Amino acid sequence: MHLYSAARDQQATAAKAAFDKLELQKDIDTERGNLDKLLAAELGMQDRLAQGYRDFTLRAMLDKTTKAGLIDPLDKRITFLAGSADLLREAQNTAVAQEGADNALAILKEQIARYPVDTPSCDDLLKTERGTLPQSISIQISKLDVVGQRVVTDFLDKSIRDYCVGTKARAEPYTTLKGQIQTARVRYESDLADLNAKKQEAQAFKQEFDVAQAELDKSMAKTLANPEALPGVQAAAKKFQDALDKLKAIKGVVNIDQVNNPFLAQFLAEKRIESLESFLSAVTEYQLGGELPASASKAVVISTLLPQLVDQSKIALTQANKPLVTPYVLARNYHQLNLEAANRDIAASEAIVRHSKDIVDVLYLQASQLLLAQNELNVKVNGAPISVAAKYANRPFMRALSTANSKEKQQLYSATARYLDTANRLDAKRYKLEYVRIADFHARSLAYAEVNTKQWESLIGNSIAQLQEFGGGGWKPEQAVGLLNTLMLFWIGLRV
Repeated sequence: MHLYSAARDQQATAAKAAFDKLELQKDIDTERGNLDKLLAAELGMQDRLAQGYRDFTLRAMLDKTTKAGLIDPLDKRITFLAGSADLLREAQNTAVAQEGADNALAILKEQIARYPVDTPSCDDLLKTERGTLPQSISIQISKLDVVGQRVVTDFLDKSIRDYCVGTKARAEPYTTLKGQIQTARVRYESDLADLNAKKQEAQAFKQEFDVAQAELDKSMAKTLANPEALPGVQAAAKKFQDALDKLKAIKGVVNIDQVNNPFLAQFLAEKRIESLESFLSAVTEYQLGGELPASASKAVVISTLLPQLVDQSKIALTQANKPLVTPYVLARNYHQLNLEAANRDIAASEAIVRHSKDIVDVLYLQASQLLLAQNELNVKVNGAPISVAAKYANRPFMRALSTANSKEKQQLYSATARYLDTANRLDAKRYKLEYVRIADFHARSLAYAEVNTKQWESLIGNSIAQLQEFGGGGWKPEQAVGLLNTLMLFWIGLRV
């Protein structure tokens, strides 16, 4: 209870009004809109640049020989993208062989789809010798009738095994190529490896956490029946701290939040929110002298995930003889925003990997289309003694087009169109993907900035709201006079 102060009330109201005018989200939305406009401008510029380069290339071709204007540029461009035409042909043959194997496997799978047996991965199957299968698969096969056992065993041990051996022997089409494709592939593999490493790190921690939670749940159940079993709860709770300490030691950090892993941040935020909500539920449900509520098991985890908050609450509990709920509510909101940031980080990281792969694909498509154009010029058709490339190599390109027969013209025009298409449409697509990939990094940075702003807005906004509530409260003079008059009447009635 406190006396009302008009000056304090006015200051609090002014502070609230000023804070409401900040419109922090509006600034974030403006920045996001600016990034979207910048990306759109960059993408449009790449289209215009590619069109200009195509027109310039075509104009230059008309003033050169067929060799200088088309044949040599095709070979140089293929070498720039893939390392050489021979490497590209080898990669294409590998891709065709793998596609054929994949199609044959799909047909075989349809034929045994009626049998309730899982198809093992190539990694698991190749760990066993021919004539044997992974144990889990063998158990499933043993439940089939005699005919089914023979059919499925032959399918897995022969057809699937042969497919896996062949797939392992064939290198991925991109891995043998050099040039720009190799550069893009190395970047894609680095992006993918980083993403997968973070997933695996978070998954390993999650497994240890789940084991600790299961032991804690069991210990809490025993404590509900026998309060003397409390040491078991303490021992189980320590496993959470052990898991955190292990990860911090591996990463060389003091605070678990310093680990740069959005998947770990996502999991920790979810568990912190869960423990906070369980704590609030336990506080509101628990009756002195009664049984612990079911939410108490997950609430215990809060001491490990949010130790500072617990320490502050212990001080408040000592001073006020009751826990302060408001800090827990604020902490829940704070970690809800952390979860939002982690989710956006994961989405951006996955988009970066996806766009890195798209760049490799479009570069491979460019090189393949250029190789197709080169093949069109080098092929001999209708029994011709020499190819179009050899026949018209040293003639001016315009003269070659005017003197060639209809079939030769078709070859020249088709090769030229493919070459110009790679210089225009596909080259623009490649560089637009580069800008989109860069935009993924910007989107991730802006997401963290937005969440950070929201966290400050939540913290300051709640403080100002409490200040306004406090400033507008208190006993006013007229209320005090009314109270005194009431007390006087009460005293008179009692003849005090």
